[in-house]
Amino acid sequence: MFAFDIKKSIDSWPSYRITWMVLVVAFFALLPAWLNYDIISRDGAFQYIPTASLFLEGRLLDGLARPQLPLFPLLLAGFSKVLGLDLEMSGRLISALGFILASLGIYKVSEFIFKNRWVALLSVIFLISNRELIDRSVDCLKESLLISFVLWGNYLILKGTNVERFEKALYLISGVLLLLLGTMVRTTALFFLGAWIIMWAFRKKEGLPLRVIILASPVGALILLILLKPELAIFNRKGFAVIALLSAWPGLIGMLRSGLNIAGNFFATGNCLIIFFGCLALYFSRINAYYVHLCLVLTIFFVVLSIMGWTSDRYLLAPIVWLYPMASYACVRAVKSINKPIKILAVIAIISCPIMWADKAFAPPDPDKIARKEAGLWILSQIGPDQEVATNRDRLAFYAKGIYTPLPNALDKKDIQHCMAVDTLHEDGKAMKIQLDSKGIEPDKRFGAIHVYLPGS
Repeated sequence: MFAFDIKKSIDSWPSYRITWMVLVVAFFALLPAWLNYDIISRDGAFQYIPTASLFLEGRLLDGLARPQLPLFPLLLAGFSKVLGLDLEMSGRLISALGFILASLGIYKVSEFIFKNRWVALLSVIFLISNRELIDRSVDCLKESLLISFVLWGNYLILKGTNVERFEKALYLISGVLLLLLGTMVRTTALFFLGAWIIMWAFRKKEGLPLRVIILASPVGALILLILLKPELAIFNRKGFAVIALLSAWPGLIGMLRSGLNIAGNFFATGNCLIIFFGCLALYFSRINAYYVHLCLVLTIFFVVLSIMGWTSDRYLLAPIVWLYPMASYACVRAVKSINKPIKILAVIAIISCPIMWADKAFAPPDPDKIARKEAGLWILSQIGPDQEVATNRDRLAFYAKGIYTPLPNALDKKDIQHCMAVDTLHEDGKAMKIQLDSKGIEPDKRFGAIHVYLPGS
């Protein structure tokens, strides 16, 4: 009776109340991890922030000439300019906003597909408890922004397939534009757009040859351009390095081997039990637009990543999140099932979410990483920015706003003339510390295992 009353209550809530509930829950789900943040990622420090700095200086063409896709650095520069924040905090804020908007996006998508608020709310729980996504959403990284574009773009396209002619065009154009914006964050957003284009081309027999020609023409033009002009800068830009991708093809056996590794990472990154229920639903569910699109997206991702032979776990987040509505639907059905083993498994999958979330969200900052940040900031206060910093911790030089130089293997007289920061947790750091000790050189300051030597020590 109590469970029935809760269900009846949730179903009777106005949409705006559900929307605010999802936004608030997502905010508080991310807050502990935000407070336990330690230091910036390497991509944030050495890719996105240097590009954003060029945009802030008004050097637009120089920023666009860098290999990174431009939208995230442009947003970094814009937030920093408008809000007066440093670029690292601007990037973190964009990531957090992306996480919150993605939470609402997956609710809207799931509710629209399955017409069930409990399925939609469970999809939100799956998303906000994903450890990899939490970790990336408090850093100066673009994964949550990409996922937000993907979810809202797909939602608008799905909605556009179920409305009248004028509204249809409006929804479809808006959805395509959001996916194109996502492409300017990470090119894997093209996989989602490409899947919709394939579905459009093969949606019915009438006019099929013409649609296939329209679909194949840009692909053929791209292949021709690669053959005629492989030296074009676009083919070396990060995310569009087609030549590098094709040259990395490992053969069929290599693709099979890397595909198995990617599948393992896919399950581990998305929560094994949740992904299991997603795959179960793919096997048993009825075919609809979301089902077909999801299958195409997963196929494209696995083929491309298998050709590459490697992937980072964060590159898998977008297809994983797109599978979550299907997994949520399967879990809700399993909980209602008379099959006790599958019901117990679904309950375990759901219970595992808050446990995994808490383990990640409340993990304390890494003291060794905090030491690198403190050492870098102290160096900055002592010698100022744009000074050479020789260290075996590159992000330390980022916080020192210095010119990063790898720690030398052997100590030279000239090395003592600029700042050195030696982390003895690394073997090369231990060796350098022994050399410095042998010369009677004492550190000016110590931060955990990091020994800082200022010029003239």
